[in-house]
Amino acid sequence: MNETKVDARFSPGMERIRLAFIEKLAGHALTFVRLCREIEAGQAPRDALREMQLLAHRMYGVAGSVGLPEVGETLRQIETKVQFGLRRNHDTQKILRTVRPHVVNLGRITQAYRYGPR
Repeated sequence: MNETKVDARFSPGMERIRLAFIEKLAGHALTFVRLCREIEAGQAPRDALREMQLLAHRMYGVAGSVGLPEVGETLRQIETKVQFGLRRNHDTQKILRTVRPHVVNLGRITQAYRYGPR
């Protein structure tokens, strides 16, 4: 059952887009967690980091457009920290340690947008 909160600040069309983004965000938040686990396990960690960076980049711009600046900022942090680490050829576990708190925060934010603060 979809319990996502409706935001009256948006037109009905934009609100549909915003709600669809929030629902997709829930799935993407799980993807970020899966990628963290792959990196931690050493399963093609650089590929997983690149996938994480690309996913964060794609979602970042949309988040601001649909009125979710906190989500956008968290995604920006993920993208830039991964990008910085890869460019500097840092150890993948080191990159993961800098990114993981933002992935956890993204999960919390996603749940709050979907179901309201707990």
